[in-house]
Amino acid sequence: LQNIVQGWAGVRIEADAMSISRPTLPPTVTSVRLRSLQFRGASFTVQYDATNISFVAAEPRTSAQLMVREGSAAAHKLSTRPVVFPCRGDAAFTIVPAN
Repeated sequence: LQNIVQGWAGVRIEADAMSISRPTLPPTVTSVRLRSLQFRGASFTVQYDATNISFVAAEPRTSAQLMVREGSAAAHKLSTRPVVFPCRGDAAFTIVPAN
């Protein structure tokens, strides 16, 4: 499990942020879904394939508790509707508290 989450998906958890760097698909796998990730009391799902990565709040109360951004671009509030970004080989995403 750690190989998928921390290795292929590139998830790292720090005190003030969660990051996902260079998510890669394992051989013969077309998409990866990480359900019920927890950060700062919020639960969300991350799904990625060869072209896109999406972030979705697990429940309405989680919405707006976290923000997600690609690199240094503007952050988007996490929602029960998918927040989708292109997923390139050098992609890096950061999840931070919304306050």
